[in-house]
Amino acid sequence: MRGLEEAYRTAELCSIGKAQVKIPSLEAMLGLKIIAWGARESPRDCEDFYHLLDAHVWDLDREQIWESDIWKNETLTERYGMDSVLLAAYETGRKLAEIFRGEALDRCQGILSEEAEQEKFIGLALGNRWTHRSEAEEMCRAFMDGLAEI
Repeated sequence: MRGLEEAYRTAELCSIGKAQVKIPSLEAMLGLKIIAWGARESPRDCEDFYHLLDAHVWDLDREQIWESDIWKNETLTERYGMDSVLLAAYETGRKLAEIFRGEALDRCQGILSEEAEQEKFIGLALGNRWTHRSEAEEMCRAFMDGLAEI
């Protein structure tokens, strides 16, 4: 499956008990979920994607985003209304694009290149979620914008 080599190359070595295991970055996991959905169109891949993105944006990137150079980009800060969550989602998509150069990036971008496919992916990712649905959709779109930027 495309993306595995890129995910492994950027994985971090973690100790779990007495074993050491390489764990892919959350950005790489998001890319693998996109590729998996493109191969089998399982709603579970989209749901997993959303939960990974949501956790990453809220728990990790939200603190780091304040130190990012993204604030210097007036086009992006205007596009996302200075919203740190949307900027973090955009930055996460951009980081994935940096990790998944070449065929893996082309595959992710190809899967999500059509508006109808993006709508389907986001709809499956959010499932029956009705609270804060528009914000969740915006977060997914900001991620896709970042992924497509490179």
